[in-house]
Amino acid sequence: MNWNRILKLSLQGLFLLAVAAGYGFSQWKLSERLINGYFITIDGPEGLELVDNNSIIRKLENAQIDIVSGRPLNKLDLNAAELMLETMPHVSNAEVWASFSGKVRIRIEQRVPVLRIINAKQQSFYLDSNGLKMPLSTIGAYRVPIAIGNIEEKKGKRDSLTTPVGHQLWQLALFLSKNKTANALTSQIYVNDQEQLEIIPVIGNHTVVLGDTTALNDKFFKLEALYRDGFRNEDWNKYSLINLQFKELIVCQKAK
Repeated sequence: MNWNRILKLSLQGLFLLAVAAGYGFSQWKLSERLINGYFITIDGPEGLELVDNNSIIRKLENAQIDIVSGRPLNKLDLNAAELMLETMPHVSNAEVWASFSGKVRIRIEQRVPVLRIINAKQQSFYLDSNGLKMPLSTIGAYRVPIAIGNIEEKKGKRDSLTTPVGHQLWQLALFLSKNKTANALTSQIYVNDQEQLEIIPVIGNHTVVLGDTTALNDKFFKLEALYRDGFRNEDWNKYSLINLQFKELIVCQKAK
């Protein structure tokens, strides 16, 4: 008889029994606990404030999920609270848990806008980093590029983009969010009647034609080089239009 093996199995069994007993005891103790306040953490980039504590608590109260101090913790459905908070249009993820002290902890991760669109019908909304629509917030705003002009994309809460122009705008917005120089040069994005992308730069009185989102690195490299070297001794208001659509070529149209 292998006494070592028997001893090993016995110890493993005792360990599992201890874990189960500890879990059962902790669950029993937790069921006796009362809610002792709450603590909310809202995560997002600096300056992003589209939800706040009041809107979070109001959302739970409207769904009859009560986290008032003094209520039994075992009456709080943590999973239902998470699912409810994730229906908020500016929330991408929610985590809700309770400590043994009775404190309810809520962690909110906000959706991150990369572009604000004002479409042809003057409807205004954000696009987030995943290319989904999201409404503006009544709590605050987040500074992102603004796109206007011939945009047929309709307003939505978590809808996917439905038009080619919408996809192009999202791709451009993602590029600008990752390229500090290009973002600094861009004041506004405009979609013209030919559904070409244009930008209104922060300097000069001209429009810059990108066309589409192909070769964006090259296009903004040419624009930066033009501003740095080509316009060194020129009047910046001499041109009304700068076209970057052509490979290794910049076409400038003089102002009238």
